[in-house]
Amino acid sequence: MRAPRSLRAPADNADAFCNNREFSVHILWTIVIGFIAGLLARAVLPGNNSMGFILTVVLGIAGSLVATYAGQALGLYAAGAAAGFVASVIGAAVLLLAWHLVSR
Repeated sequence: MRAPRSLRAPADNADAFCNNREFSVHILWTIVIGFIAGLLARAVLPGNNSMGFILTVVLGIAGSLVATYAGQALGLYAAGAAAGFVASVIGAAVLLLAWHLVSR
């Protein structure tokens, strides 16, 4: 039994369908890893870290971006390479520390 036409990928556009699915999975993994990095950064730094789920995810993802671009600027990573998990946690901790200093 075949799936309805609306659920099937067009035969000539199969590569685009796969790339779209891979992109979606990449976004989901980015959110999961960002959440874990944000939680670890909040656990490492003392103080009042009362922020919700969304801000924790944003903190982790932004920390990963900061670690990636700082590592590329310092020559630790090649252009286009992403930072590792530990560097993402460190980047998130740096952002959280900066947030604490600015919000005082």
